[in-house]
Amino acid sequence: MTEVILKKYKWEPWQDYREEYCYTLEVNDVLETNIAGIKGLIEYYYAPRKSYMKQDDFLRLITKDSDCQIGEKEAIYCYGMSKMTIVNELKQSKQYDKVELPEICEMICRLADTKFKSATGLSYAQKIEVLLDELFVVTGFKRKDVNV
Repeated sequence: MTEVILKKYKWEPWQDYREEYCYTLEVNDVLETNIAGIKGLIEYYYAPRKSYMKQDDFLRLITKDSDCQIGEKEAIYCYGMSKMTIVNELKQSKQYDKVELPEICEMICRLADTKFKSATGLSYAQKIEVLLDELFVVTGFKRKDVNV
């Protein structure tokens, strides 16, 4: 393990990223103002016997259905980094395939950061707004501006 895996492993501080970028008032205002649209993205992928969004649905949303133009590798990375801890993996292993609302909110944050990494003229919240505009094309929801 030391010779093969850890040698190539790049440590990513999950919680530090959340606290520095995602858990800010500015980001919360953008996500909270547009929470109906974000819920609509999840519900768009419901089926008669499936009332949740799956990992495959999320990847299709990002790579094919929307105007994001983000690659599958980046989308999978953001998906994995945003998943919540599952306490009992043996009994709840299906939870790994479900996308919950807090997870998709973090995924949106991470995707915006990934996509606009070099866009220095935009604030983090503005990056999220642009990404939401690209995602909401799927459902026809119009992004709402934050009223402070």
